[in-house]
Amino acid sequence: MAEETAQIKLYRKTYQLPRLNRPDLLILQDQIQERQQLIKTGKRVRNTWLGLRKKEEPLNFEETFQELERLVGDYNQLIRFLTDHKDEYRRFFLSLTEEIKAAVAVKCQKLAET
Repeated sequence: MAEETAQIKLYRKTYQLPRLNRPDLLILQDQIQERQQLIKTGKRVRNTWLGLRKKEEPLNFEETFQELERLVGDYNQLIRFLTDHKDEYRRFFLSLTEEIKAAVAVKCQKLAET
Protein backbone atom coordinates (compact mmCIF):
# COMPACT_ATOMS: atom_id res chain seq x y z
CA MET A 1 0.00 0.00 0.00
CA ALA A 2 2.96 2.33 0.54
CA GLU A 3 3.45 2.45 -3.22
CA GLU A 4 -0.20 3.33 -3.77
CA THR A 5 -0.23 6.34 -1.46
CA ALA A 6 1.86 9.43 -0.86
CA GLN A 7 2.27 11.32 2.37
CA ILE A 8 1.07 14.89 2.56
CA LYS A 9 1.42 17.11 5.60
CA LEU A 10 -1.28 19.70 6.34
CA TYR A 11 -1.82 21.59 9.58
CA ARG A 12 0.89 19.60 11.36
CA LYS A 13 -0.78 16.30 10.50
CA THR A 14 0.35 13.74 7.94
CA TYR A 15 -2.20 12.18 5.59
CA GLN A 16 -2.03 9.35 3.08
CA LEU A 17 -3.08 10.60 -0.34
CA PRO A 18 -3.82 8.10 -3.14
CA ARG A 19 -1.31 8.17 -6.01
CA LEU A 20 -2.27 8.26 -9.66
CA ASN A 21 1.17 7.58 -11.13
CA ARG A 22 1.36 4.01 -9.87
CA PRO A 23 3.39 1.43 -11.80
CA ASP A 24 0.32 -0.64 -12.67
CA LEU A 25 -1.35 2.39 -14.26
CA LEU A 26 1.79 3.25 -16.22
CA ILE A 27 1.97 -0.34 -17.52
CA LEU A 28 -1.70 -0.18 -18.53
CA GLN A 29 -1.14 3.11 -20.36
CA ASP A 30 1.80 1.62 -22.28
CA GLN A 31 -0.28 -1.45 -23.13
CA ILE A 32 -3.10 0.74 -24.48
CA GLN A 33 -0.67 2.74 -26.62
CA GLU A 34 0.90 -0.44 -28.02
CA ARG A 35 -2.52 -1.90 -28.89
CA GLN A 36 -3.60 1.35 -30.53
CA GLN A 37 -0.45 1.39 -32.64
CA LEU A 38 -0.89 -2.26 -33.60
CA ILE A 39 -4.49 -1.66 -34.69
CA LYS A 40 -3.54 1.53 -36.53
CA THR A 41 -0.71 -0.02 -38.53
CA GLY A 42 -2.32 -3.43 -38.92
CA LYS A 43 1.12 -5.03 -38.64
CA ARG A 44 2.69 -7.00 -35.80
CA VAL A 45 6.46 -6.64 -35.50
CA ARG A 46 8.22 -9.79 -34.34
CA ASN A 47 11.88 -10.40 -33.65
CA THR A 48 13.35 -13.25 -35.63
CA TRP A 49 15.95 -15.69 -34.42
CA LEU A 50 18.04 -14.17 -31.59
CA GLY A 51 16.29 -10.85 -32.15
CA LEU A 52 18.75 -9.85 -34.84
CA ARG A 53 16.08 -8.97 -37.37
CA LYS A 54 12.54 -7.76 -37.16
CA LYS A 55 9.76 -9.15 -39.25
CA GLU A 56 6.44 -7.44 -39.93
CA GLU A 57 3.39 -9.65 -40.15
CA PRO A 58 0.06 -8.19 -41.26
CA LEU A 59 -2.92 -8.78 -38.98
CA ASN A 60 -5.89 -10.57 -40.45
CA PHE A 61 -9.46 -9.52 -39.68
CA GLU A 62 -9.81 -11.94 -36.74
CA GLU A 63 -6.56 -10.76 -35.12
CA THR A 64 -7.57 -7.12 -35.56
CA PHE A 65 -10.94 -7.84 -33.97
CA GLN A 66 -9.24 -9.64 -31.05
CA GLU A 67 -6.92 -6.68 -30.50
CA LEU A 68 -9.92 -4.33 -30.51
CA GLU A 69 -11.59 -6.55 -27.89
CA ARG A 70 -8.43 -6.43 -25.76
CA LEU A 71 -8.25 -2.65 -26.18
CA VAL A 72 -11.83 -2.30 -24.96
CA GLY A 73 -10.91 -4.47 -21.96
CA ASP A 74 -7.89 -2.25 -21.26
CA TYR A 75 -10.08 0.86 -21.37
CA ASN A 76 -12.60 -0.78 -19.02
CA GLN A 77 -9.75 -1.53 -16.62
CA LEU A 78 -8.59 2.10 -16.88
CA ILE A 79 -12.10 3.36 -16.15
CA ARG A 80 -12.34 1.10 -13.07
CA PHE A 81 -8.96 2.33 -11.87
CA LEU A 82 -9.91 6.00 -12.26
CA THR A 83 -13.32 5.47 -10.66
CA ASP A 84 -11.70 3.79 -7.65
CA HIS A 85 -9.23 6.66 -7.35
CA LYS A 86 -12.01 9.22 -7.62
CA ASP A 87 -13.73 7.54 -4.68
CA GLU A 88 -10.48 7.40 -2.68
CA TYR A 89 -9.86 11.11 -3.28
CA ARG A 90 -13.44 11.95 -2.34
CA ARG A 91 -13.06 10.07 0.97
CA PHE A 92 -9.72 11.78 1.59
CA PHE A 93 -11.12 15.28 1.04
CA LEU A 94 -14.26 14.58 3.09
CA SER A 95 -12.08 13.44 5.98
CA LEU A 96 -9.79 16.44 5.59
CA THR A 97 -12.78 18.81 5.49
CA GLU A 98 -14.19 17.38 8.71
CA GLU A 99 -10.85 17.69 10.48
CA ILE A 100 -10.39 21.28 9.32
CA LYS A 101 -13.92 22.15 10.48
CA ALA A 102 -13.15 20.65 13.89
CA ALA A 103 -9.85 22.56 14.13
CA VAL A 104 -11.55 25.84 13.18
CA ALA A 105 -14.31 25.19 15.72
CA VAL A 106 -11.72 24.68 18.46
CA LYS A 107 -9.94 27.91 17.49
CA CYS A 108 -13.24 29.81 17.45
CA GLN A 109 -14.12 28.41 20.86
CA LYS A 110 -10.75 29.50 22.26
CA LEU A 111 -11.21 32.99 20.79
CA ALA A 112 -14.71 33.23 22.27
CA GLU A 113 -13.38 32.30 25.71
CA THR A 114 -10.76 35.06 25.74
